[in-house]
Amino acid sequence: QAERQPGSSFKPLIYAAAIDEGYTPATMLDDSPRVFTLDSGRKHNPGNYDNQYLGPISLRESLMRSRNVPTVQLVEEMGTRRVIEYARRFGITTAIPEETLIALGTHSVRLSELTRAYAVFPGQGQRVEPIYIKRIEDNDGNVIFTAEPTVEQVISPATAYLITDILEDVVRSPFGTGYKAMEGFERPAAGKTGTTQNYTDAWYLGFIPQLVTGVYIGFDDSRVSLGPSEAGSRAAPVGHHR
Repeated sequence: QAERQPGSSFKPLIYAAAIDEGYTPATMLDDSPRVFTLDSGRKHNPGNYDNQYLGPISLRESLMRSRNVPTVQLVEEMGTRRVIEYARRFGITTAIPEETLIALGTHSVRLSELTRAYAVFPGQGQRVEPIYIKRIEDNDGNVIFTAEPTVEQVISPATAYLITDILEDVVRSPFGTGYKAMEGFERPAAGKTGTTQNYTDAWYLGFIPQLVTGVYIGFDDSRVSLGPSEAGSRAAPVGHHR
């Protein structure tokens, strides 16, 4: 039930919106120092986790490497309302401000909802409502209740496939943010890490063909840091492997 900032783990939803809007994995974005004027009128100069800028970069590489500036660019070009609309399609119900900085995951989400959202990608664009009780039987083994999943097509199968393929790069490419954590894992897998300021929240959302898992690491008090370098690529997958 807790609501915490997702950091970069929110980005796949933004990139899915972009692909549905006509962008492609080969669309070139600009990862260069830039000042954005936010919807509130104030200025913001987003940086990247590694304090470096790569210049012209493809949409695929931007998501794989979790670049902040190109993601803010996407949200600015599409408009925050469009991004929020897509988040709602994916099943995110928490409050999302109409502010460009949602590109950096500065709002709050629930782990259960974000995990459900990631299931849309391997689910060929379908959102399935989670079921906790599959069926109920009486003492004689007669089935007296069977749950029927609610399924809704929320993005195209093509968009779901492309985002899945990019998220595979996150864990299979040496430049992906999840590569070191998943090194040596031989099954087909895809996922995305997330880290918030001061290392207070660490996330890993990932899936194999049969299973989607969301991992959150953090303290009850959101002001308490996990410690230097305890990013989503380190803390969350380690917690998962344990």
